[in-house]
Amino acid sequence: MYMDNIKKNNEDRIVLFVLPMLDPLIPPQGVVFIKTYLKEFGYEAKVCDANTDDELLQLYYDYFEILKRNIPEERQGNIFNIGLDVWRNHLMAYINKVDEGAYDKLFGEIIKNTFFIEADKDLKLQLDGIAKLFFYKIKAYVTSYVEEYNSKYVGLSAFKGNLPACIYAARIIKKLNKDIQVIIGGGVFADQLAIGSEDLEYFKKSTEAYIDKIIIGEGEKPFLKIIRGENGNKRVFTPDDMNNTFMSFSEMKIPDMDDLHIDKYQYMASFASVSCPFECSFCNEVKYHGKYRKKMVDSLLNEKVFLYNKYGFQNFFMLDALLNPIVDELSEKVKKNNLPFYYDAYLRVEKSIPYERALKWRNGGFYRARLGIESGSQNVLDMMGKKITPEMIRQSVTNLANAGIKTTTFWVIGHPGETEEDFNKTLELLEELKDYIWQAECNPFTYHYTGQTCSDIWSDKRRLVYNEEYREMLMSQTWALDIYPQREIIYDRLNRFVMKRKELGIPDPYTIVEINEADQRWHRLHSNAVTPLLELLDFRNRFFNQKIQQCNAENNMEVDIDDFNF
Repeated sequence: MYMDNIKKNNEDRIVLFVLPMLDPLIPPQGVVFIKTYLKEFGYEAKVCDANTDDELLQLYYDYFEILKRNIPEERQGNIFNIGLDVWRNHLMAYINKVDEGAYDKLFGEIIKNTFFIEADKDLKLQLDGIAKLFFYKIKAYVTSYVEEYNSKYVGLSAFKGNLPACIYAARIIKKLNKDIQVIIGGGVFADQLAIGSEDLEYFKKSTEAYIDKIIIGEGEKPFLKIIRGENGNKRVFTPDDMNNTFMSFSEMKIPDMDDLHIDKYQYMASFASVSCPFECSFCNEVKYHGKYRKKMVDSLLNEKVFLYNKYGFQNFFMLDALLNPIVDELSEKVKKNNLPFYYDAYLRVEKSIPYERALKWRNGGFYRARLGIESGSQNVLDMMGKKITPEMIRQSVTNLANAGIKTTTFWVIGHPGETEEDFNKTLELLEELKDYIWQAECNPFTYHYTGQTCSDIWSDKRRLVYNEEYREMLMSQTWALDIYPQREIIYDRLNRFVMKRKELGIPDPYTIVEINEADQRWHRLHSNAVTPLLELLDFRNRFFNQKIQQCNAENNMEVDIDDFNF
């Protein structure tokens, strides 16, 4: 069912899994770069992205639809974000439960601490039904690849949303063959399981039976060392083990994505830099990725040309923390060379983004700017260390929108010290900019035990959201701060922000249908708006069909294009 063009019986081959956590936006870059790097040394790896499996993805959607039907609208907040916490904690408890009574009690606590309502039995039964089917299909998916691929090494890319699936998969793999080396890494080790946290120590101890190696930070070089057996019995690899040196751009080859269902993704991924030149209080980018470094723009464009010619994507999602250092040069060279590229990127609000500058970016391919607005209050912006002002926000968002660039704005609700007056200023700014915002996404302030710039500063105020008695079921805990505003106040403000956003008609799209609706609104508001995403995806699909027709002609084959489901 899941297999395609796989060679067998080679002990040096590797399977790299990305298990479901979200709608596929881009090809999974971490494991793809590991695969490409290992290939340079003669090792073959297969990347398996379960986020593109329609059946598994539908279960993810079904789970959130059940939440939306059962949670009052005024309590849902940004349900696709805070609901991910419910998904993670519920699924983790589901696979670790021993006592049904304790499990039932914990489920109620998860719902209460997220939506601040009492959970009824019917909601639990419905979500348990999804969980049961989800893990049944995860078992089938993982088993299919592991048995047929016959590899000695299996890698799992773990994030907040898919950690339960990774834990379950690791257990399944060890039951299939205890000699397989199971290796785990990924973004979860930048926040929930960051170095120095209690959760990491517990995780290491509790997973000894089924996880052989843990990689924290960049995975390419540690993975190679593990395969070569260069570190003996060492189990946990951190940046310290690499002398805190990171991959140079010359070592990062253009990623090989030939084994992925590339037609499933909205964007192709690219990047011009690693880490961030700033250190905001709530962020962990610098602590995880090290010193900020960037590549030459000409090198970046050469990579884009290669990926465009090979995969047909015009639209690129930039993985950079911020595009500001290169956006002027990038847009100028895209325009000068008449390159057919659009790019979606994170952008920092600046003192000087006049309309003329924004229009140059728009004409040079800037498609969507993702801006960390965070708050409408200068007081909160200062506490965050943002080094921006509400006036700078107004100018940046307005001029980008008037140039036709889609503006996604991110807001952090409930930063320590945020007052009711501060929050009301956020709502006022949201309303003022409503016609210049393509998307408004809000998130509650989240504290991590370690990893954030200010984790240690707040350490004497931290507390567990779920009692210690639940640790065995949850494995990684959720933390909060005993600082105003408290968790319930934060989530109440989150709900008020979302209701205000809806009242103002500002989208927060997740599905392709919602994205298209947001694009149509943007075209009504701004005459020179960028091309709707569906039109770019249509171009990509026509590109694939042309490639298939060319291939068939070269091989004198007659194949119905519809069979390829593009």
